[in-house]
Parts: sequence; structure tokens; C-alpha cells
Amino acid sequence: DQSQRGSLFTLFLNNPLMAFLFVSGLSSMRRGLWEKCQEYLRKINRDIAQLLTHSRSIDQAFLQFFGDEFLRLLLTRFIFCSATMRMHKIFRETRNYPESYPQLPRDETVENPHLQKHILELASILDVRNVFLESTIDD
Repeated sequence: DQSQRGSLFTLFLNNPLMAFLFVSGLSSMRRGLWEKCQEYLRKINRDIAQLLTHSRSIDQAFLQFFGDEFLRLLLTRFIFCSATMRMHKIFRETRNYPESYPQLPRDETVENPHLQKHILELASILDVRNVFLESTIDD
């Protein structure tokens, strides 16, 4: 609904699938596909959480918040948002990317090849892979 106020970042934190659809230019989808994508996003969130807990260079401040389910969800959605924007063809300027302080280790989180493959797979499920860059992935 375009009459609602809020930023794209807020949409990613509140409803990451709706935000992904929005940046991909999709305004509707059938129910079965929605459920499939929601399940895939849950997998992505679990994998992001695993990337964070296995990181050797992440600031311990992030891990202190990791024990709280709500804060963990916000953190994984933040990383999903940042990774999606970095791969999207429209958001090419670094000023478009959300930032955190302390900074996350980019190579282990938002630029992780495993996460990038997940984002491309989600885009493939939705048939919008053409709006994402694939050159950021080391095949």
C-alpha cells in the first residue's frame, strides 16, 4: 500500500519477503508461492544466524544481543536487507546500504557467497533473478 509511510529499511525489518517483492517489482503472488518463499526465508534466517555464531571476527556486541529472539531476528533481517541491496542492480551506491556500528565483517555476513546464493535462489523462485547481480558470487 503506497499510502502507508515508512522506509524500505523498515519494511525489510518488519516483513522481509514483502520488501524483497517490492524491490523486485512484484506486487502480488499466489498463496502457495508465498508460503514457499516464507519457508525459504526462514532457512535464510537460520543460515545467517549460523554465519554469525561461527564468525571468528564478529564484534562480541552482536553476540550479546543474540540470546534475545527478537533482537536476533532484527539482526538477521538487517543482514538479509543489506545483502539484498548489495546484490540488487538498482542499489549500486554504497550510500544505499544500511550500516551498523560496530561494523559487521562483510565477507562473513552481507557479502558471504552462501548467503548470496540463497538470495539468487529466492529471486529464481520468484522469477526475478534478472534484477540481481550475479557477478558478486565466486562460482
